Amino acid sequence: MFGLFKKLSDNPIELYQNIENGKQEKASFKKLEELTNGRNAVASYFLALCYACGQVVNEDRNMFVKYLLKSAEGNYPIALARLGDCYYYGEDLEKDCKKGIEYYEKTIAISEAMDKTTATQNGVDEGFISDIHYDLFRSYHSSGDGFEKNMDNAFIGIAKNINKVTDAESSKTLSYVVTASKNAAIDILR
Repeated sequence: MFGLFKKLSDNPIELYQNIENGKQEKASFKKLEELTNGRNAVASYFLALCYACGQVVNEDRNMFVKYLLKSAEGNYPIALARLGDCYYYGEDLEKDCKKGIEYYEKTIAISEAMDKTTATQNGVDEGFISDIHYDLFRSYHSSGDGFEKNMDNAFIGIAKNINKVTDAESSKTLSYVVTASKNAAIDILR
């Protein structure tokens, strides 16, 4: 009888997977809370997702933002990127494109500084980094909010990472970027 329940992991990603798969949901949620109180930025992010999606608890966008901010304070790249989205698009926070871009830039800096093992353990792969470079490029390209556009640097970031990702979507992204940023393309090809 005592062997029926598997000991819960301390890995926030595994705990969230338990919740998504309907396995030990309440216990996994409680463990995420404990880890969050212990200042685990990854756990804070997955706790935020529980509140955003109404998993185990009722959907609560204020709690989502609270835990997302807590995770971002711990420099968890995925939380930083999501916070960038929240600011850039005005989702759950007051729209502030400049602040959104600052979070995208911080996401890239932290993600690229991670060693491969740490990045993989935290769900940060080359595809994620390439996507954030694209978000940054798109933000520069479409923004008319009074701050300097820096599309060439965003383009260079995409070009550096695009060879690490082989899916068709990334190739389409690069084609779009090349068309929109010819000067950077010419510089890279030299």
